[in-house]
Amino acid sequence: MDFVCEGPSAMPEVDMSTISDEQLRQWSEGFRLLEHETLAGVLAEYEQVAARAQHAGHADILREALDGQKSMG
Repeated sequence: MDFVCEGPSAMPEVDMSTISDEQLRQWSEGFRLLEHETLAGVLAEYEQVAARAQHAGHADILREALDGQKSMG
């Protein structure tokens, strides 16, 4: 969920050409549900994060309309 909340900066740079089998195993573990997690729970958490991001986007649109300054693009 770090990537969803923080974007690409939450992910480490990985050179796949030099990664060991053990490093690959550890990295891939981050994409598996843990014993206490369910798909429904992960999707519900993602939905909450997406709603916050959408609200933040709406706030940016309103702010830009008020002050004329673009924050992105």
